[in-house]
Amino acid sequence: MLTPDDVRQATESPTTRLVWGRLVLPAGVQIGGLLIEGGRIIAITDQRDAVPAERRIDYGEAYILPGLIEVHGHMREPGLSHKEDYLTGTRAAVAGGVTTILDMPNTQPPTTTLEALDSKAALAAGRTFCDYAFIFGGSSDNAAHIAQIDPAAGAVVGVKFFMAGHETTPTTVANLGDLYSGLRAMQGKGLPALFHAENQQLINRLAADLKAAGRVDGRAYSESRGPLVAQTAIVEALALCEALSIPAYICHISSRAELSAIQDAKQRGVQVFAEAVSYHLTFSEDDYDTLGPWLKVSPPVRAAAEREALWQAFQDGQIDTLASEHTPHTRAEKDRPIWDSASGMPGIQESLPTVVTQYRQRCPQLSADALLTTVARLGSTHVARIFGLDQRKGSLAIGHDADLTVLDPGHTWTFETADVLSKCGWSAYAGRTFTCRVLATFVRGGQVFDWQQGVIGNPSGQRIFRQQPATI
Repeated sequence: MLTPDDVRQATESPTTRLVWGRLVLPAGVQIGGLLIEGGRIIAITDQRDAVPAERRIDYGEAYILPGLIEVHGHMREPGLSHKEDYLTGTRAAVAGGVTTILDMPNTQPPTTTLEALDSKAALAAGRTFCDYAFIFGGSSDNAAHIAQIDPAAGAVVGVKFFMAGHETTPTTVANLGDLYSGLRAMQGKGLPALFHAENQQLINRLAADLKAAGRVDGRAYSESRGPLVAQTAIVEALALCEALSIPAYICHISSRAELSAIQDAKQRGVQVFAEAVSYHLTFSEDDYDTLGPWLKVSPPVRAAAEREALWQAFQDGQIDTLASEHTPHTRAEKDRPIWDSASGMPGIQESLPTVVTQYRQRCPQLSADALLTTVARLGSTHVARIFGLDQRKGSLAIGHDADLTVLDPGHTWTFETADVLSKCGWSAYAGRTFTCRVLATFVRGGQVFDWQQGVIGNPSGQRIFRQQPATI
């Protein structure tokens, strides 16, 4: 904390503001204030009166976390803007405490060339309420384009490989040789390779058998992409990354088999990061009975025992990051027979309150300080480090962007369809009661969301560039 003289010096500017509350700092939680100037945190103080009252925002006992960074920011532009776009998707993001999105590449056309990346960047400019960065896409034949990525420029924060397809995957890389070619083109760049890790050959066989047996229920879809499907793909992906010395990021871990494969690789010294997403932590196969094809996601929801194992891994420190896997589709695209329904669901707005609510229910003995420190680390700090953004994002630290998520962990409310800000207009979380609420969101010091007023102001998000190699 600063001395009174330090504070006076830091607050000389008449535009310096102070945001006060329970600060979730890298060293722990403490009551204090963030002094903000020019969009950055310039000081941290325990002096509530450091600035005049008109330049203070006092959140009392509410928690102030570093703004969340969403790895799966499927904003659906270009080509799929009937279900989401940069304006609507980032509105939902800031309402969920997300201050930066990493925009995924499976659009139409996919982001598999530098030209497509430039076109996507032009679409996003001036149309986001939060900051954003871009993930490049791997395909079966774009190794030459991956090789052209200049890591020093920082325009790409990672390269995503879909090892199996679904309804919005235009660039599946199911052939191991093609995957090797794409990964080899990444060598020496320091970029993480992201994997949607499912084995396409097993899916083809299992789905054909289930369809031939007349199975049209939701559980059949989960069976067609069971834990073995994910485990075998992860083993292959990690073997290639180990051989080529490339950091691996495994998206949406959903089963004990996947966790086991990742832990084995970590013990061998492979640099691999495991991600959990809110829908695998929330739903199980039993929820098909009420939600039907709305619950169709890839990898699918699992048996309740797998969900609970995932929670245990979350608590034991085996999970490195937390995301929502925001994959919106229209109702018309979802309200179809299970084999034809689009795979994915919205969740960027709902993820933080649902995870915190469930975490408190499962660990009532855990203090709010400890719980929210974990959420901040997995939902922001680790993501910033893995994707090379941690010189500006990911923690409440002097010199960092003043990206803030203000959370009241004692606010009980029910999320309804009318609350959905995603363009798709529906949510599998509708009707659920949460025991915490995002009160406010700030991006680079500017407030963009208030729980009573809604989204505030005009879109002022900026593109963020990668700065350094992956590490946590």
